[in-house]
Amino acid sequence: MQYGALHHAAKNKLVLLIAEYGYFLSHRLALAQAAARSGYAVTVITRVPPGTAPGAWPGIQVRHLALARGMGNPIADLLALLQLVRLFRELRPNLVHNVSVKLILLGSLAAWIASVPRVLNAYTGLGTLFHSNSRPMRWLRGVFIPVLAFLVRRTGAWALFQNPEDQD
Repeated sequence: MQYGALHHAAKNKLVLLIAEYGYFLSHRLALAQAAARSGYAVTVITRVPPGTAPGAWPGIQVRHLALARGMGNPIADLLALLQLVRLFRELRPNLVHNVSVKLILLGSLAAWIASVPRVLNAYTGLGTLFHSNSRPMRWLRGVFIPVLAFLVRRTGAWALFQNPEDQD
């Protein structure tokens, strides 16, 4: 059986949704490798820089996500959301691990739409959306906080905070 077929047929499937490929390499590669050694088929969905050939590790595949930086491009974010829904429906993961506030929002929404049963949201910091008092950011908070609250409180969703200030 080829690796792709094995990966697709695996019982336990984990998706790591991470904004930057470099961050994956420096902060989550060991986690992905441990999950793969434990029998998970691991897919990392991340923005891979142009001209970069993703690494090859047993049990881990890397998929590119067309993701705009920041919260200022709603059309690009909608396109990223639709791409995530398609990927989640294709991969059918048991668990999606979202890293960062933007991807917690997009990944949790895509997981809900695609009927992913479990989501782990890792808050690595709350970012501009929660720390800026500019008028656009206050407006975005008013829109996103109720949606985020619904998504992170659903059955099968867990939160992981890197520091107590963000948890508070």
